[in-house]
Amino acid sequence: MEIAAETAFELSDESSTAADADVLGVWRVGPPAPSVAFTASRSTTPELPVWRIDLPADPGRAAGRLEAGHARLRAASDRLADAATQLDAVLDRADAGVAFTAEPPIPGTAADAELAGWQRLTRGCRPSAWVETRIQGEPVAGSLLGLGGNVRTVCRPGLGPRGVGLHRDGVRLVVGSRAAFLRVVACVTRGAVAISVRLALPGGPVLALPVAWRFVQRVLAEVDRGRPRSR
Repeated sequence: MEIAAETAFELSDESSTAADADVLGVWRVGPPAPSVAFTASRSTTPELPVWRIDLPADPGRAAGRLEAGHARLRAASDRLADAATQLDAVLDRADAGVAFTAEPPIPGTAADAELAGWQRLTRGCRPSAWVETRIQGEPVAGSLLGLGGNVRTVCRPGLGPRGVGLHRDGVRLVVGSRAAFLRVVACVTRGAVAISVRLALPGGPVLALPVAWRFVQRVLAEVDRGRPRSR
């Protein structure tokens, strides 16, 4: 089948900036991905998010890059727990209404960037995804993750057990990242419902969603800046 690919998530590295990183700091937004031929089925699929993992040729360095991604994901999970705790603490305060109504309006391009970040996050939560492993820019393996946890994989002939193991580890990183994305969405939507009830907003959670999303992003960034860096 032909997989119509969407915006790609690329495994982040030390050269990534805050502007192109996802909310967890594990992935960055890459260029639109081309359609991918997948020969395991003749069916068609809707557009999918593509998770691209480009690794160096040296197996040790490649494994180290994947482990660094897993480490960033573990740190992001800690930050997310902090964000949920802080959101609950603010909502429990007597001045919660002041805290959220004091959120400054976001003009023009900043609002667009905020919306784009939310759309990328929700696209990453779609039930199906394509995971592609590359070695020095050349695709060597790909897996289609489907609803219910089923996985179909194709590999370049002669890839070998070590290369297959790297791809499998990359798929595991993507599965963990998608789960973390879902946790962010759950945290934001739960916060939006609580804010709308607390402030009696006429538009309900829909109007409160940008406020909760902004709050969670800010807390994630603040906790990340305050956390000691490993050496």
